[in-house]
Amino acid sequence: MTEHPPEAPPDAPAGQPPLATCSFKTYTRDMGVAVRITVGRPRFFRHPYEFVAALAPFGIFNAPEFEGKPMDVKEAAFYRRLDSKREEVLAALGALADAHPGRTLVLLCYEDVHAGDACHRTWAANWFADRLGWDVPEVSPAPEPRLF
Repeated sequence: MTEHPPEAPPDAPAGQPPLATCSFKTYTRDMGVAVRITVGRPRFFRHPYEFVAALAPFGIFNAPEFEGKPMDVKEAAFYRRLDSKREEVLAALGALADAHPGRTLVLLCYEDVHAGDACHRTWAANWFADRLGWDVPEVSPAPEPRLF
């Protein structure tokens, strides 16, 4: 059984669509609508997906000015990027929520946050919490039952 992301609670901030985050590897269709927020396309992802370019970390991880810099510097740059694209982010998520009423939008990238990987989808979730007061949980499938 999959742990489903919660729908936006009734007391959620105005305009908050139901959002969650997950990795491409652990996403299952019953979690909600797959939304790619990566620079590169997932080569082996077998589900249909939407794309929100404004949430992708263009120029953050591979830019020469960030080479060798600690993750907190890259995270701050990503926050600045989202601050500058706030209206674009909100418009894109609003359009997807309208196109998929009642379904959770699951923001996807590659990293395994459960293994401690630094991850821009976590940074995005934190940005939503800090700037908009939105709760964007990380979801993952329940472990497979073991048969002995």
